[in-house]
Amino acid sequence: MKTGHDRGGDKTPKQAYGFAMKSVLVISSFVGGSNVGGSLAMKVLPQLGLRVSLLPTTLLGRHPGWGAPGGGPVPQNLFEGMAEGLIANHVPGQVDCILTGYFATAEQVALAARMISDHAVGRVPVIVDPIMGDVGKGLYVDETVADAIVSELLPLASVITPNSFEFWEIERRLRHDVKHSDVLPERSEIRAQLARYREPFARYVTSVHDSGHVGIMGDRGQGDVMFAARPFIKDKVPNGTGDLAALLLLQAELNGQTSADDLDGLVHVLHQRIRMNEVGELNAVF
Repeated sequence: MKTGHDRGGDKTPKQAYGFAMKSVLVISSFVGGSNVGGSLAMKVLPQLGLRVSLLPTTLLGRHPGWGAPGGGPVPQNLFEGMAEGLIANHVPGQVDCILTGYFATAEQVALAARMISDHAVGRVPVIVDPIMGDVGKGLYVDETVADAIVSELLPLASVITPNSFEFWEIERRLRHDVKHSDVLPERSEIRAQLARYREPFARYVTSVHDSGHVGIMGDRGQGDVMFAARPFIKDKVPNGTGDLAALLLLQAELNGQTSADDLDGLVHVLHQRIRMNEVGELNAVF
């Protein structure tokens, strides 16, 4: 696969048509009947004033939480071919941000990392939503995928958005000393771990629980850890809330809205959106 920088004398689409909107390349799942992953991004980001291109890692009929999803991972030759088409049309080299989400194989991760390294690192924000698993479910990607995300994508990231389970998975795979307490609440444990190990990328840990509340803990490496939370919603929480959190954090990053007050406003919006629509999916209409 060719992953070198864009070449040629032709004008890029942005130059040719004068698009002013900021644009995002999303590398994640496509799920035809569910508001999750890249499918959710295609619906939500335009409502937030962003153009979106999608490089799909899966082609599924519905979220696996509903049952057998139908479809499957995008074969590597097709994945490479789609990436080459995006590169030929200057998409990775012209977007204002790249977001990565679900990967089906370690080979997909490797290709995405090469493309990001060639076209985006040092030029635009790279937001890595390291989808690996969740509390109560454990790891739901292959070990090789989880290892590849940590070893190949995290070094390229500007921001990462793991849930609390994925945060501890990353810490373990980075060979950090992981300390848990039978006394401290989750919020305090994650705060302590963030302070113990600094990273070159901003970290926003979602689904952090604290005394009947759940929220997002943010560390931008500037010494202050932020936390914003709302009351925990126990019943009828749709799939895709973590994906939506990553999209809202992406928008905030592009707009420079990175203060503690901005995070509190983001969590408020997220809390208001955690509702099922009439067919049991996350409400993707803003």
